[in-house]
Amino acid sequence: MREAGARCHKRAMNPGEALSEGHLLDGRYRVRKVLGVGGMGRVYLSNDTRLANRPVAVKEMILGDGIAEKKAIEDFTREATVLARLSHPGIPTLIDHFAENGRHYLVMEFVAGGDLDQVVQE
Repeated sequence: MREAGARCHKRAMNPGEALSEGHLLDGRYRVRKVLGVGGMGRVYLSNDTRLANRPVAVKEMILGDGIAEKKAIEDFTREATVLARLSHPGIPTLIDHFAENGRHYLVMEFVAGGDLDQVVQE
């Protein structure tokens, strides 16, 4: 069942292209907006449509073509494994890990309040 006003996004995407508002990832995570951008991807504020529409942070890794791609995937998977084993009030909980359309995603608990770099500079 689709939510009222939900849009279907099935077109092919360019490697560096951001996901649009309303995009549904893994049939579950509805993108709301970009929270941050880094060298290899983005973090999106999204809603988990399966669990109370709760807010989550979805970290996206975008891969290009090249030999370094295999190592980047291994590092990203290792990050997911390490985060899944950690439990501390100061660390967001890992919720999910998946790949879709050549991009890899980590889904984490959303913690409001800005990023660590912003906090340190203030």
